Amino acid sequence: MSILIDALRGTREAPGDCAASLLVSLVEKFSDRVDVRMYHTPNFRGIKKRIVPQRFNEGWGLQHIKLYGVDDDLILSGYHLFFVYSNFRANLSRDYFANRQDRYHVFKSRHITQYYATLHEKLRSISYRLEPARDRPERFRLEWPDSNVAPL
Repeated sequence: MSILIDALRGTREAPGDCAASLLVSLVEKFSDRVDVRMYHTPNFRGIKKRIVPQRFNEGWGLQHIKLYGVDDDLILSGYHLFFVYSNFRANLSRDYFANRQDRYHVFKSRHITQYYATLHEKLRSISYRLEPARDRPERFRLEWPDSNVAPL
């Protein structure tokens, strides 16, 4: 199983529970079958990364693909229909969370599934690998695999 998530969002609550700390248990238990990669935008490093609070760092880039693939079947999700005003405050309102409807599209096509599998592989090749680290408070670390392309 190959999982790809955004590093900024996936580690946002660390050292508390976050996507990375929850997924690392899968990596520990099934290291031969589970590979979790975390994409980190190259637009957010250096001084920006040190001074921008975690809740706002996603403004510099977020890998937000939501796809699930098995064999020749693919589900794309994350298409939203909003019943609220388009301003920022309205998007964080109760209506946003109560009236939002996610859309899902199912494709049964080897060609479409292969296209997204290739995209997934390309993004994995420029993403950190999630590794267990029991000696750290967050219980994980992000490693740049030797098989990846050179980091920026």
